[in-house]
Amino acid sequence: MSIRSALLKLRQERLDVILLGASPPIPAVRRLARVAQYRQPAAKIFLLVAASDQPSFIDVPDGVILKEYMYSNLLELL
Repeated sequence: MSIRSALLKLRQERLDVILLGASPPIPAVRRLARVAQYRQPAAKIFLLVAASDQPSFIDVPDGVILKEYMYSNLLELL
């Protein structure tokens, strides 16, 4: 899904859980996460990041999941 279509979906629907795959360009994903948090304050927002990209998200307090561990921990996190 493109960022444009994700923004449209955020405007049109109420979501409980939002999963964002974080890959370059990282700044665009960070912006999308902030918009999602603003538009969907009750939703749980998870950023799926590669271990090598984790330093780019060090200041994000919650919701960063390493892609390498996602499948084994996702049900527990939800």
